[in-house]
Amino acid sequence: MSKRVAVYDRPCPFTEDNIIQLLRDYAKAQDFEVFEYVEGKGKGQAALNRLLQDAKAGKFDVVLCHSLLAVGNSLKHILSVMDKFKGLGVGFISLSDRLDMDGSAATLLDALTHFQKESTRSKIRIGMELARMRNVLIGRKPLSKDKVAEIIEAHKGDKSVRDVARLLHIPKSTCFRVIKDFKASQAAAV
Repeated sequence: MSKRVAVYDRPCPFTEDNIIQLLRDYAKAQDFEVFEYVEGKGKGQAALNRLLQDAKAGKFDVVLCHSLLAVGNSLKHILSVMDKFKGLGVGFISLSDRLDMDGSAATLLDALTHFQKESTRSKIRIGMELARMRNVLIGRKPLSKDKVAEIIEAHKGDKSVRDVARLLHIPKSTCFRVIKDFKASQAAAV
């Protein structure tokens, strides 16, 4: 008899729209009997609560999700949910975290480490997107046209790129990039 699986996802910013379909395809490839699709879209914690109630009722054997981020936003919450699943004898599979709960502590530790990295990465992406929306410059200030002209003029005077960088107190990589872009524009103009 094939395992009964509950597919669960809670949308978060910058996730793909086709995650549920990816989970369905995975379940089909594993020959799982898909019991229920629990989508958390617009429902907040209600979908997870319903998932836990159905797990207590024994309606499925495994919970399948794309990422641990779908289960919770903090390690404490994720561990709490995982503990409930374990107590109910329900397995847990997270595709992006490469986690198939077989009771292995090393696997769980790897998945939680991956979760922490993904959580941080997600927060950084959201912050950068918000900064862009507010027209906040991300990264170094662009060089002024005067500085670019100064670099090109200094290089034309038989100075090496390193000498120009030293002379103008700017990084060598910046000088290389400006001179490379200038030469490329000259070649395109010909």
